[in-house]
Amino acid sequence: MSSFEKYFDNKYRQLEPGVIDIQALLKEEMTLVVGDFYGIQKFIFERLSTKNASKVLRAKSAFVQIFTEYVTKYICHTFNIDEKYILTQNAGKFEILIPHKDIDLSPVQNQIDNYFIKHFYALSGMILAKKECQKNDFIDSSSYRKLRESIAIELENKKFQKFDLTATAPVLTYDDNIDNATLCKICNIRKIENEHCSICHTFIDLGKKLSQEYKHELLSSKELKIVFDNGFDTKIKLTNKIKSYILFKKEDGHNYSMPAEFDDLAKASCQGSETGIKALGILKGDVDGMGKFLEESDVTQSFENFDLFSKTVDNFFSLYVPDIMKTKYPNTYTVFAGGDDLFLVGAWDEILALAKEIQEEFKKFAKNKLSISFGIAIAKPT
Repeated sequence: MSSFEKYFDNKYRQLEPGVIDIQALLKEEMTLVVGDFYGIQKFIFERLSTKNASKVLRAKSAFVQIFTEYVTKYICHTFNIDEKYILTQNAGKFEILIPHKDIDLSPVQNQIDNYFIKHFYALSGMILAKKECQKNDFIDSSSYRKLRESIAIELENKKFQKFDLTATAPVLTYDDNIDNATLCKICNIRKIENEHCSICHTFIDLGKKLSQEYKHELLSSKELKIVFDNGFDTKIKLTNKIKSYILFKKEDGHNYSMPAEFDDLAKASCQGSETGIKALGILKGDVDGMGKFLEESDVTQSFENFDLFSKTVDNFFSLYVPDIMKTKYPNTYTVFAGGDDLFLVGAWDEILALAKEIQEEFKKFAKNKLSISFGIAIAKPT
């Protein structure tokens, strides 16, 4: 039985990711570097106004994935290694295998911290952790399991050292002369430049690019306002995983489509019926007991198993679910989908039906070894 068949139903074979030849990357002495974009839900939703909400929500979700890719490229650039050493990057998390020891991550962490302090006042951030390892740690199953456990503990410990407050000023410099007239009405934290602050303007612009039917367009990180203090710039590809599924609507008098607003999704509720409210359904879901499953299964006994499992689960949420939405539940909208969770909005009746189908499909996908739970709310589009 192949590793895929052990974990997933063969019906979903198309979700199997490209295999990394880990043997070709292994050296006698290495360092495993991991990163975690923490506070994703707070980053996407907190302080958000209803103005341009649909564009900004999707853009901030995409930003998490884009920023994660930027950091992985920056680390490869910093340590002068090929990007083939990036083992994984999805849903705000990444792993890179540096082919030598004695690396200092603090300059990279400082760049990340300075970026979040400057642009987001330290409300969110990304932490880095490392673990020195040997070739045998990826060959011997018990050693690999210990490596996964130790790097997870190291990452948790780093969460108690955010922004290195022993070396960072406890009071952040804030924009001067902000009042009701100069406060950005979208984020409610930054000073406006023209109509919006520069960051929210970037999010609105990114939201448009995500919704227009571009074909994997390459964007400069500088264009996306993702540039560290040393000026590192790179290209980011807007793949299907980043774009996900969004309902388009034809703009009157224009030859292009724009993303449907939340009001459009609400009005699509109860189509063909004269009764029923016109409202949004908001769905939040994630996999139950994932940590326990990883502890008790053989997923963490080899890199190949872990790589296959984590990436295929991510593909289920970031590729398979959006495809269901596009083909069967068009009046829905992806806010976040990846890793082992998702956040969707749409016409409330379609969201309810979609939740049931995702649950049934996930049971088949994971061969009843895992389950998924949802929270659903019904709300006005405002």
